[in-house]
Amino acid sequence: MRVAVFGGTGTAGAGALEACLAEPQVERVLAFTRRPLPLADPRLEPVHVDDFLHLGPVEDAFDGLDAVLWCLGVSANKVRKEDDYRRITETFTLVAAHVLARRSPTAVFHFLSGQATNPRSRFMWARVKGDAELALRALDPPLGGVVCWRPGYIHPREPGAVMRAIYPAFRLIPGASVRATELGRAMVRATLDGLREGTLENRAIRRLAAAAP
Repeated sequence: MRVAVFGGTGTAGAGALEACLAEPQVERVLAFTRRPLPLADPRLEPVHVDDFLHLGPVEDAFDGLDAVLWCLGVSANKVRKEDDYRRITETFTLVAAHVLARRSPTAVFHFLSGQATNPRSRFMWARVKGDAELALRALDPPLGGVVCWRPGYIHPREPGAVMRAIYPAFRLIPGASVRATELGRAMVRATLDGLREGTLENRAIRRLAAAAP
């Protein structure tokens, strides 16, 4: 299986990369990124991207893919203007999805969305992510499949002091949070199991990760 990971230098993307490299059935991992990766592996191929709005120079890397794990994004707390947030969250995603549909039309697109995503929400980030989900499913030509992931808080491998203190209690609420490594395992497991459609909330993500070998 050949998998592409976008956002591999972020919290969720790092978990996805780790899960891919831990899975023997993944023979090649292409990591599309603007920054150097913090790890190396014989099966890992970094693909440097100068501009996620213009993927022409790296289109060949989309050939022969079985899945894309889209973990690229930014916190709405860091990008206040809706136009800027939409460009990163929706436009970047759709540019890559159109290339994937042309170059690997049977590949499934796993989109990292967010808990409470809703195109009619009064919260900007939830509306934009909801619009992105709808646009991916309406793509023409269509993708080989679209799975939307809606986790709660994603725990990084090295959380800050505050999160370390409240983590044990927070962890007891199945719908509230997920480890980045769990999210990655669940994405890989879903790909191997042939999941091609659907929306997975936090509880389902944790169950799927727990069921993974």
